[in-house]
Amino acid sequence: MRKLKGVLVLFLVCLFLLPVGVQAEQQDEFLETVLIEPGIDINIVPDDEKKSGYSEQGVENNKTYRISKYPITQSQFEEVMGYNPSFFQGKLNNPVESLSFYDAVMFCNKLSERQGLMKAYKIKDISYAKDGNFIIGADVRAREWSDGYRLPTYIEWLYASLGGIENETTLFPGSNEAKEVAWYRENSDKANSSLDDFNNGGTMPVGKKKPNGYGLYDMAGNTYEYVFQLFENGDIAVVGGGWYSERYELVAGYGVRANTLPNKTARKFVGFRPIRYVDLELDE
Repeated sequence: MRKLKGVLVLFLVCLFLLPVGVQAEQQDEFLETVLIEPGIDINIVPDDEKKSGYSEQGVENNKTYRISKYPITQSQFEEVMGYNPSFFQGKLNNPVESLSFYDAVMFCNKLSERQGLMKAYKIKDISYAKDGNFIIGADVRAREWSDGYRLPTYIEWLYASLGGIENETTLFPGSNEAKEVAWYRENSDKANSSLDDFNNGGTMPVGKKKPNGYGLYDMAGNTYEYVFQLFENGDIAVVGGGWYSERYELVAGYGVRANTLPNKTARKFVGFRPIRYVDLELDE
């Protein structure tokens, strides 16, 4: 009888814990991440505006973090946020785009909340566009100590893009051949668009090109990606090049300034991928 009670208790404990295990598995399936550890890597940068020559510079990362294996897709964004702002509608495995910087940080907070992590941003005074859910303004403050999802800094994104391949430096994230790792002006398929300006390209499904040395996909091309680097005039940095970019824009670490609320044309090129800080000892 005592043995039977022990079996019953064990069964009830397992039954109680089962949903927790299932939830953890669903979280992993929702967002695949790659662990990035502190270190120094080499970046190739253009020597001048004409991009006629390149030189090398060291990039040091002092954080341990997990970064999304792919850009956030339309499907992922819609599941968390409840709407899909993308211009290229109906392509659920393509990167989400046509979103503001505020949409991206709100996604990070909601994903953190969903997974029981501390929100990385204090967000208040949120305002929305009159014609939908698009966030057009907010007061955003970052919590440096949070373990929740956030946009990477420029250096965090750059270090991850360089690939982690020992004793090898490549011009693009993962290869010296742009077409091996990126969708850009020369190879992106025609978009389903009635606008003449966008009949010669569009986003493509994530993960179809060669990854870099860390196993990260689409670090060049497909969409530019927001990073958390704000400038005094209100602009924010976007990196990586997009489906309509020239080849030189795909060079690892190439970045440009964009407005936190870019115009309708620019939005079609910008997406994002989140990271979260972790303690390496706890993560293993």
